Amino acid sequence: KTIRFWDSATGAAIGSPVRGHSASVNCVDFSPDGLTIASGSGSNFEDDDSVRVWDVKTGKQLWQLNVGGSVSSIDFAPCGNKLAAAFNIYQGLSFKEGGVKIFSNQGSAGFVCQSTLSVDGRVESIDFAPCGNKFAIACNEDLHAVAAIAAEIIARNGQLVAAWGEIDAVNSAVDVQGR
Repeated sequence: KTIRFWDSATGAAIGSPVRGHSASVNCVDFSPDGLTIASGSGSNFEDDDSVRVWDVKTGKQLWQLNVGGSVSSIDFAPCGNKLAAAFNIYQGLSFKEGGVKIFSNQGSAGFVCQSTLSVDGRVESIDFAPCGNKFAIACNEDLHAVAAIAAEIIARNGQLVAAWGEIDAVNSAVDVQGR
């Protein structure tokens, strides 16, 4: 439920913990300029299925982005104007579906959901490419999930760039050209 900052050279804690989530914090990511940090929360037992964006210097929450599922991974695009959240939806102990939300920074209005993708498998991780117009996800399902992801993205005016996979992990790179 907290975020802590640490000095990587000394291992010493820096400042006070940042608190605000009502569920476990599963992931964090600094913005490219280092001024903000995003945190993702949620589980199948707790209802705080959100990404929150914080001011690093003050610890003040700037925005809360409701995701609709337990956030497993988040990543800022290299330019800092997009934030991706991978999430999973559960019904009790049973997995229902995974997904990805892409938020775009609208300046003083904050981050607004730009697109939502449904994924058949659990989404474990997400990462933007250095160019910022593609991202990769890791799923724990087989290649059938890649076909579902491709169909979903093509239907949402995106373009599947590459797909590869193993039995336990599927990765797909997706073009998000400013959409």
